[in-house]
Amino acid sequence: MNVDNLKNSIVKIEVKFYNSKKGLVTSRGTGFFIEKNKILTCYHVIEKYEKEENIKVFLSNQTTPYAVEILDKSVDDDLAVLQIESENQYFVTETNERIMNGDDCYCHGFPEIDENNEKLKKIIDRPLTLKAEGTDKNNKIIQFKDGQVKSGFSGSPILNLSTGAVCGVICISRKTSNTLGGYGIPISRLELLNYKEQNQNEITEKIPLKNGKSFEFKMVKVDLPNKSLYVSIYPVTFEEYDLFCEDKRNSKRINGYIDKERRKVLPVVNVTWEDAMDFCKWLNENTQNNKKYRLPSSKEWEIIAYQNKSLNDIHCDKKDFCMKIGTNRGVKGIFDFLGNIEEICSNKIVKGASFKKAFNTVLNFKRESEITNLPKDEVGFRIVRDKS
Repeated sequence: MNVDNLKNSIVKIEVKFYNSKKGLVTSRGTGFFIEKNKILTCYHVIEKYEKEENIKVFLSNQTTPYAVEILDKSVDDDLAVLQIESENQYFVTETNERIMNGDDCYCHGFPEIDENNEKLKKIIDRPLTLKAEGTDKNNKIIQFKDGQVKSGFSGSPILNLSTGAVCGVICISRKTSNTLGGYGIPISRLELLNYKEQNQNEITEKIPLKNGKSFEFKMVKVDLPNKSLYVSIYPVTFEEYDLFCEDKRNSKRINGYIDKERRKVLPVVNVTWEDAMDFCKWLNENTQNNKKYRLPSSKEWEIIAYQNKSLNDIHCDKKDFCMKIGTNRGVKGIFDFLGNIEEICSNKIVKGASFKKAFNTVLNFKRESEITNLPKDEVGFRIVRDKS
């Protein structure tokens, strides 16, 4: 990534808040696009003043601010992801955590400086070149010498000129009068960049059917040992299973008492292993691109679920026989591996834990059982295909 593209990906962030001694105050920082409309910055840039209406984002060389939505934040990692609606086409595409003592690094931020008059303060966009001292012994902080990080640079991407890739994010100055340099967050700690990863790896599959309708669903690429898979973002829903039943002119349409709107958002249950296998066979009969859809094996399911784990939003709703899809999105961008339904695997194993199970059971990724007494109102399935 070159310097010009990096600069075009950077935004200025302004936060207005009321200070009891100074009145209305504007705090400033930097951020950068990690994908279209999504911006990464330091949490402390918006900390204490994180009412969204008080946060404004300015694109490079523009004076019109954009309204902001806070998508995610991590106080411990000092990171936040913001969203705006813009036409900006530049975002950071190359990252590499390699950073060694002596590497030249470049960042670009919006520091507050004094020009000619100490009482006259002005914000300008300004590049800064730093020389790395490497990371601390716990690999949690990048240390710099030479150059001086100032207030307003927080959230700037750090471009390692030796690798041509972004290696971290500026987080703080050393706040001393006689020691130059500053600190950064290594890219290896930027778990919020999963937003970028899932966007790049997310695809939409569309399969035309014989009856003139089409079957459309989203999948996410997940890397497993020795191979990659595309995994459906959601479990198969009643509505999707209905398409299969109508197209095959069979009588397997399930739970007809569920109204049309709920069939769109509830995962299909009360299916057997044979039903799930027939559904995959039907997809393969209709696809026009030689892709082969199937059920995951129990081992694949376990690895995918573990990589996707996100414990923040798990909840079990015992008021319904199953929960709506989209209740819990994991870090890989896949919904509902935990606490919704149990899922049928190709080797006649049921994996996971449903809304009926205790919370500590839901978190057990290795939990599995043999297929017995199906169908059940807590067991459904999702599909995968091998990356081709």
